[in-house]
Amino acid sequence: MNEKQDLTVGSIPQKIIYLSMPILATSFINMAYNFIDMICIGRLGSGAVAAVGSAGFLMWFAQASSSIARIGAQITISQSMGRKDLDMARQYAQASMWLNSFIAWAFTIFIMIFNEQIIGYFRLGDPQIIMQGRIYLVIVGLAMVFAYTTPVLSAMFNASGDSKTPFLFNTCGLIFNIVFDILLIFGIGPFPKLGVAGAAIATAGAQALVWLLFILHIKKYPQPHLNIRIFSRPDFAKIKEIAKIGFPSSLQSTLYCVFSIMLARIISHFGATEIAVQKVGSQIESLSWITADGFAIALCAFVGQNFGSRNFDRIDKGIRIIAMMSIFLGAIATIGLVFFGEPIFRVFIDEPQSIPSGVNYLRILGYSQIPMCIEIITIGMFNGFGETKIPAVISILLTGARIPMALFFTSTALGVNGVWWAISLSSIVKGSVLPVFYYLYRKKMVLEA
Repeated sequence: MNEKQDLTVGSIPQKIIYLSMPILATSFINMAYNFIDMICIGRLGSGAVAAVGSAGFLMWFAQASSSIARIGAQITISQSMGRKDLDMARQYAQASMWLNSFIAWAFTIFIMIFNEQIIGYFRLGDPQIIMQGRIYLVIVGLAMVFAYTTPVLSAMFNASGDSKTPFLFNTCGLIFNIVFDILLIFGIGPFPKLGVAGAAIATAGAQALVWLLFILHIKKYPQPHLNIRIFSRPDFAKIKEIAKIGFPSSLQSTLYCVFSIMLARIISHFGATEIAVQKVGSQIESLSWITADGFAIALCAFVGQNFGSRNFDRIDKGIRIIAMMSIFLGAIATIGLVFFGEPIFRVFIDEPQSIPSGVNYLRILGYSQIPMCIEIITIGMFNGFGETKIPAVISILLTGARIPMALFFTSTALGVNGVWWAISLSSIVKGSVLPVFYYLYRKKMVLEA
């Protein structure tokens, strides 16, 4: 089962399709789980959705902070593979696992101590909803080490050109999650009806299962660049190097979460229904940005390996192919969200008071889908070269602008729709500005060559 691929030779479209399709499939199965999870929780009512949505913001923060090692591993391993330095790739892989393990345990302790204050920040009002949010947070927090290290394991395989293995293991996790979501949320057969707690247990169990599958695979099918040893002495020099590369992207993702939490607090002034609308709406919209992120991951590995071998013409051709695919994706998403928002939203929440706001959310966000896809793949281009600072700074500044924009817009007749417009307009600007900076960066690289 050695699926390692050399992305520096062979047909560019074939290599990109071979690498990107399992990554996209992995993204889709994760999205499918989120959809199914929201459908199940949505059947418990908007209160349960608000509870899980509020706790989910911190899980989003955890995912963002875990990217410091994921991005660092993806870049350093892919470039090492391009240079054919397998021992260096192994050292980076092991250091990445150590780094995210450290962060995971610190985050777990934080959740255990401050879960009440975290959920309380969102001012949900109803004590039952608040308790549901705390229970969800604590249960998922206990599996945080798996949530942090599994993405790093996926990044290791993707960077080496093997995206099939992460797809297979994540599929196993999805099946486990779906089955136990249904059994534990609704109490089918011998299983107790646990509601929100059942969703948390299913999520934590699935993360642990995927982690275990990765570790067993590495042990059974050893490869020089992935020969990690869990209990070996950490290489702090390599950990520092990975953290330096991955920190800008992690900071960008972390602040994105912070800005989103601040927006959620603004939304909370309009009631729990609007919180639920935002949670469900963002899951629906994730169809495009998760897929674009899959393209970006493939692009980062492709660019990284070819940059390591100094094959710049091949990089430019690969970028053009993925850019066209991403723009097409954004166009399809725009049509779906703008013109078919109501039937899509009704699949998840069919409460009459939620439908109008949900449709407005999808329509307004639909206008920004093409620029958003361009933004995401441009970040993937930068990352492949190991340049994480430029896209991080631009994204942080423009995403942060959502807060004053939302405060201003919501003070007008737009109401809560002002928040949706703040998100959409900032995405449009980011998708327009980032490609310009990439063009200047690439032009400078050519002049210096």
